[in-house]
Amino acid sequence: MCWFKNFIIFIIFILLGISKSQIKDGDYHECLRSCLNNALSKKLCRYEFYVGELPNTISIHNNSESKNESMNYNKIISSKMFLGINGKSPGPQIEICVGDTIEILLYNRLGSEELSFHWHGLRQKNFAYMDGVPMVTQCSILPFGGFRYKLKPENVGTYIYYAHIVSQQGDGIYGSLTVRGPQDDPSLERILLLSSRPPTPLSRYSHLHPPTPSELLLNGQNNGFIFEVQYGRKYLLRLINAHAYNCPVLLSISDHDFHVLATDGNPVEPTIGRHIVSFPGERFDVTIETNQPPGKYLVSIRGFLDCRDLRQEAFILYDNVKPESVVIKDEQLLKIDDYTFVRTRKRQRSLKLIICRSSIPHPRYYLNRKIQQRSRFVLLRNVRKSVLTRHCFVNVFA
Repeated sequence: MCWFKNFIIFIIFILLGISKSQIKDGDYHECLRSCLNNALSKKLCRYEFYVGELPNTISIHNNSESKNESMNYNKIISSKMFLGINGKSPGPQIEICVGDTIEILLYNRLGSEELSFHWHGLRQKNFAYMDGVPMVTQCSILPFGGFRYKLKPENVGTYIYYAHIVSQQGDGIYGSLTVRGPQDDPSLERILLLSSRPPTPLSRYSHLHPPTPSELLLNGQNNGFIFEVQYGRKYLLRLINAHAYNCPVLLSISDHDFHVLATDGNPVEPTIGRHIVSFPGERFDVTIETNQPPGKYLVSIRGFLDCRDLRQEAFILYDNVKPESVVIKDEQLLKIDDYTFVRTRKRQRSLKLIICRSSIPHPRYYLNRKIQQRSRFVLLRNVRKSVLTRHCFVNVFA
């Protein structure tokens, strides 16, 4: 019997090791599931994040929800030490159901830098000390130290986490955070995480003026990212602008319209457009219908301001279409330049936010429902209190 007990203990340790490695690598997590509308389905979602320097070979992961497999892309960057989480950049995707509790053990393996994480867009009700602002809500995590973050998102939506020091975010410490509801289907969602990479790591840059970005990234890849889709379906695209630089991004898909459903975690009245202009920190939930003739369609990404003249190309690949097929391009999209971008600002439409419950009262209670024309913010008055919400834009070129 003694050998049998030892054998059982050995098997348990192996299973725990596999489970730990899966959670650490972000390839699988038990909290990635179909969400149910009952209290018994809520989970405690634990993650372990190890922040450190990446080797010269950066492992870029493309999680393909349609086939539930992971494809690795290796990009050789000689003599440049960028940063990552668990050995990759972007960091692991956090995907939970609304009502779940997130527990993240963050370990700082940077030899000489302090660290803290901010959870952009999350309302930290009852968890104010988890907001990640160093010397305000917490002490910085010292080198070779650790910290336990505990979060409980209340609203479904698309969010982002990143290092609170902007140079660390620009070097690769960021990732997506998705909170789903019972109506969401993970198999019909795609995450578009937009960012950029400087020619020299920002955290190693000692000059007064940091370098401008040298390339745009989509989910950590500099070009050729492929989203596989099936014909006749409706997909939810979770668009996240994770730029550490001042980089507005214009995104469009050839022959496909965007149906904007939410922005920054807030639902909006559905709006249709061909282009989306996204500024750093903004998130959009949009749907596209794969109702075009099967093929390989261009996803065009164009940067402005700090990312001026930078372009990125990705692709929507219908099922049963070979990756080496001819790319279907909308020539009108490729003609957009800085002048066209500025000229068409007058033709952009504002998104009308749907009033939601908010626990944050606005002191200017006397304000009415009129939009303040001099501000990019919309002040809305509810029955009992006012709430402050962002005012976002969608391009609708003819």
